[in-house]
Amino acid sequence: MPFETFYNLNEKKKNNILEAAKEEFEAFKYVDASINRIIKAANISRGSFYQYFEDKNDLYQTIFYYYIIDPFRKNFENKKIINKLNIFDYTLLIFMHLALVLQQDKLLFKRILNDSTIEQIHFLFNHLLEDGLFNQSIIKTDNLRFNTSFEKQLLTQTLESALFNALTLLLDEEYDTVRTKLLKHLLMLKIGFQK
Repeated sequence: MPFETFYNLNEKKKNNILEAAKEEFEAFKYVDASINRIIKAANISRGSFYQYFEDKNDLYQTIFYYYIIDPFRKNFENKKIINKLNIFDYTLLIFMHLALVLQQDKLLFKRILNDSTIEQIHFLFNHLLEDGLFNQSIIKTDNLRFNTSFEKQLLTQTLESALFNALTLLLDEEYDTVRTKLLKHLLMLKIGFQK
């Protein structure tokens, strides 16, 4: 994530840098994206760039955070029913809110999925899910049967995979079609784990 100097910038300058970077990452594959074009478009010096970001990957992660993670969290945190949902309905709720955010920046999301390395995608989505989106303490699982904690962890990982798969399908398919596929997937899992 950016250095403190980036956060200390005024909002206009910060937004200029973010918009320039976003446009660059939308227009070019990650490997072809140019810091030179970004600093030129943002009207900052190369030295300033390195006072704000460690490198291009740091900026890339920042773009993902500002345009996908942050809008999702702001929208999702307003929901007061989260602790009343079972884990399957909760996964669907995450999908619906992420889909809204991703549809607003579909080109950026498409670039991220198509042009990032596996390591970058893994890092970005772990960052998205790290704040306890699948934290077992806030999601109802008491009506499910688990023989071991490993089974509970396995279900969580399976739901994360189903969520990621549904999000990638949004690039080529309509929202309603993808939502239906995810619902079927979740229903099959739910039936298998219910008491």
